Amino acid sequence: MQSVALSVSGSGTGSGRVVSMPAGIDCALSAGAVSGTCTARFTAGTLVSLQTQPGVTSVFLAFGGDCALSTCQTAMEVPRTVTATFVPNFLSVIGNAGSVGSGRVVSSPAGIDCLLNGTAPGTGSCSASFPLGTVVVLTQATVGGAQFQAWSANCTGDPCSVTMDGQRTVDLTYRTAQSPLPPPVPPAGSNTLTVAPSPASRGAGTVTSTPAGIICSITDGATTGACSAPFALNTLVSLTQRPNGNAVFQGWSGDCTGNPCQLTMSQPRTAEVTYRVPPAGIVTISGTGTGIGSVTSSPSGLSCTVTAGVTNGICSASFEAGSNVTLIAGGSNNGSFDGFTGACTGSTCVLAITTTVTSAVRVGFTAAPQRLTVTPGAGSSGGGVITSMPVGINCVVSASSSSGACTAWFAANTVVTLQQVSSGNAVFDGWAGDCTAEPCQVAMSQGRTVQPVFRTQGITITGGGTGSGVITSAPSGISCAITAGITGGTCSSTFPPNTVVTLTATPSGLSSFSGYTGGCTGTTCTLTMATGITSSVTAQFAAPPTLSLSAASGSEGGGTLTSTPTALACTLSNVAASGTCSAAFALNTSVTVSQVPANGSVFVQWAGACSGSGTCVVSLLQSRAVQALYRLAVPGSVTVMAGSGNGVGSVSSSPGGVACSINAGVKSGICRAIFPVGSTVSLIASPVSGSTFTGFSGSCSGMTCTLTVPENGDITVTANFTR
Repeated sequence: MQSVALSVSGSGTGSGRVVSMPAGIDCALSAGAVSGTCTARFTAGTLVSLQTQPGVTSVFLAFGGDCALSTCQTAMEVPRTVTATFVPNFLSVIGNAGSVGSGRVVSSPAGIDCLLNGTAPGTGSCSASFPLGTVVVLTQATVGGAQFQAWSANCTGDPCSVTMDGQRTVDLTYRTAQSPLPPPVPPAGSNTLTVAPSPASRGAGTVTSTPAGIICSITDGATTGACSAPFALNTLVSLTQRPNGNAVFQGWSGDCTGNPCQLTMSQPRTAEVTYRVPPAGIVTISGTGTGIGSVTSSPSGLSCTVTAGVTNGICSASFEAGSNVTLIAGGSNNGSFDGFTGACTGSTCVLAITTTVTSAVRVGFTAAPQRLTVTPGAGSSGGGVITSMPVGINCVVSASSSSGACTAWFAANTVVTLQQVSSGNAVFDGWAGDCTAEPCQVAMSQGRTVQPVFRTQGITITGGGTGSGVITSAPSGISCAITAGITGGTCSSTFPPNTVVTLTATPSGLSSFSGYTGGCTGTTCTLTMATGITSSVTAQFAAPPTLSLSAASGSEGGGTLTSTPTALACTLSNVAASGTCSAAFALNTSVTVSQVPANGSVFVQWAGACSGSGTCVVSLLQSRAVQALYRLAVPGSVTVMAGSGNGVGSVSSSPGGVACSINAGVKSGICRAIFPVGSTVSLIASPVSGSTFTGFSGSCSGMTCTLTVPENGDITVTANFTR
């Protein structure tokens, strides 16, 4: 994975520390010098945040370079350089613009011990640094009869308290006595010297005399303090002036010329002083490049944003002549700082302000590369390939997933054209996200996401019913097996748009096809494939009807039931059934059921799907059941009688039962036996030696006798033997 470097440099006279999240940077800064780990590499695309930790007596001012002003969070698409500015946490004491008296200010904790006289810069320690958060108490004491009037708004009470949560400046105001003394009466042998501003004077200053006597504060055309004093006759008086604020001394006039002004007090004298305020210098900012950033100034005044070379905000400001102005440039996540040109060159800019001079500075920012991502649009069901021009994207889309080069970086503001080619039976259905027209063109002014939508058209088969069968399609694609509503095989397929698809239902075994529902109705189905539409069709197969055989309630005895067509072979015994007593037949089959009573049983009638005692024929439009009723038969008997002959022999039966002896027309033994109804009985005649069997008569005639036993009847047969 590619990595890019992030470097931290220092600025300002303070100290502090810069660390990164994720870890990597841990850089110590002191008066602009750096130590520790001030450069680290991060995986491309990582979002890195920089946190600052000011030194004990410093405060963090701003970031510069490739970061915003007070916070820094940057995406590492390209190498970055960030400048961190720390300054001492100074507290400064000055006289208010309206202050005309003198006093002393002392701090607790120690650090400030400053003598103030009007608006002139104080003497002694009038500025000191304190740890962040320190509460500093300032105590003042008037000097030379001045009266204390007030502290500035950021310091309250007397003594006043200041919390050092940043650089602070406190001003205070002194006044002279409310009732000024009348001008002194010049003693005898003296002349009065008066100091006054000239009519053209603008600005402020202080004039003092040697020998002492004059301590005069001048603001524009007004004076305060001791601006007149008597001096002994012919005394040589020197006047010294000191401008206040940004005023500039221009010269003396009246009774005084030159600088310093020296007057011989041979008569009353008036000295006029002229101050002027020099015109401010102007700093203007213009932009270059393709990125986004901002420029501020220290001291404050400028707050200018630059977007692709176009400036907005406060991009021109005036500053006092003679002051130094530092410009601080910060990039954004969409722009890296390229440097200053014009009145400044390079990565830093400190301007010496000159009266009436306009310092024109150009600041450049380059936009970072932007990421283009391709991902399937909502509801996309088909597939295709997305490519880009310029090259970079080559993304394979399949339904809701994607693969290949689906993300690429492009230079800022590049216009990227995306082309789509559908695959298989899919059809392109439009763009979503940051592109909504075809062809898709996106300007990479920021990160973009484009979502192609592909659609497929096809058929999905579901099953119904209790039977089984197969649904196939022409053209091929679907081959769906259905069993009791459960599908298997290829039950869903796509087809090109406008394809005419015919479905064919083939029942399995003895099942029957009941018809389609859903996208088709009835027993035939032909569909035309509409773009992006999947038709759902349910195929119903019915299980074959069954014919079930059983004994009717109360049945006694039994028999055998069979079917035509062959399928059933059911044996009934009383109400119990065994064998094949239930079978499936094709729908609408006509089935004939036949019965054969068991020995000792008599068929009575049918019940269920058949009635009566005749032939049972069932048409299987649905599953049916047939019952057979039997009763037990009353047994019949066979009786053997002796003929009139005089022979001797015996008669037996098969099956056994009869064992009858005959001797000259007289019978003995078992000559009558009972047999099951319908059974077949054979009588066997056996003469003894010397006798001859001459044949049967009665229910049999001839030399053999085979009988069928009737229900509840007696068959009589006469056996004839002779000698």
